[in-house]
Amino acid sequence: MNDYIQRYIYDVTKRLDEKQREDISKELEANIYDMLGENQSDENIKQVLTELGSPAKMAMNYKEPRYLISPELFDDYKHVLVIVVSVFVGIAFALGIIDAVTSSGIEILEGVLETLFGSILSAGFNGFAITTLIFAGIELYRKKVNPPFKVESLPKIPKVESKKNLRVEMIIESVFAIVFGYIFIHVLLTNFVDINAVWDDVTFVYAGSVLNMWVPNLFVPWFIAYLVMTVIIKVFQFKEGGFTKPLAIFYTLLELSSLVLMSIIMTRSNTFNPLFIENVSTTFGIDFAYHINIAVKGILSFIWIFLTIELIVTWYKIYHPKKGLPKQKN
Repeated sequence: MNDYIQRYIYDVTKRLDEKQREDISKELEANIYDMLGENQSDENIKQVLTELGSPAKMAMNYKEPRYLISPELFDDYKHVLVIVVSVFVGIAFALGIIDAVTSSGIEILEGVLETLFGSILSAGFNGFAITTLIFAGIELYRKKVNPPFKVESLPKIPKVESKKNLRVEMIIESVFAIVFGYIFIHVLLTNFVDINAVWDDVTFVYAGSVLNMWVPNLFVPWFIAYLVMTVIIKVFQFKEGGFTKPLAIFYTLLELSSLVLMSIIMTRSNTFNPLFIENVSTTFGIDFAYHINIAVKGILSFIWIFLTIELIVTWYKIYHPKKGLPKQKN
């Protein structure tokens, strides 16, 4: 019956790394005989081996846990995965709507269903795959380097009552910024309209650009950089548990400089294509340049008021945190 002991030890050690087998074989054999004691009868050997469990399960006790993403990183992985997949799906949704509406020769509803379903599934899978690969690479790096714990790496105490609520807010804001930012960039790059419409027996026909080409050439690179920096701010805002003073300063400078640049670009006399302005003015008998200038200034004024209120609220929250919550020092 001792043959069962050797066979059990063999079945365990064959599942282990060759360097471990000899030491673990001796250790396991000693443990089995300790459990048997003086009673080494056939029945007792069977009972002891049965209590130890299957060799496959026993071998797992001698192996280091193998994870694609370890429990230590899994919470961060879930949080980032939600953000990335949401952004990818949001972009795919925007692309699908644009493609479905602008495509010719198909029904709008059919185009929406056909385009959205495939693109959203593909985008969700791509977001999942990219996030998983990145975290798997981080996990592999951590195993090789095994960096020591540092007290400085401890996260700051959040200034908000619920970090979960902040995470949801950051996700929603990031998704909206990227989705509508993409639509805005797409419109600027396209910069073409084909209008053939009738209003009260007045026919308006125009095919061409709305803006002069220097506008998208200047605006698009800046706007892409603005979107990237906005998302980075959101990531740090979540990491810090809210706005810190340095982060708020960077955010304020980014928003103000961006709005100043936008105001300068949109109020220049050569922003809009003169052929478009002339066509509208001639067709409807109005000074379209004057009206569009008033409209642009009105929109910019509203944006300036909205941004001013938002910045005031942001800085008020920094200097007047909610009661019962620690105020972060910088």
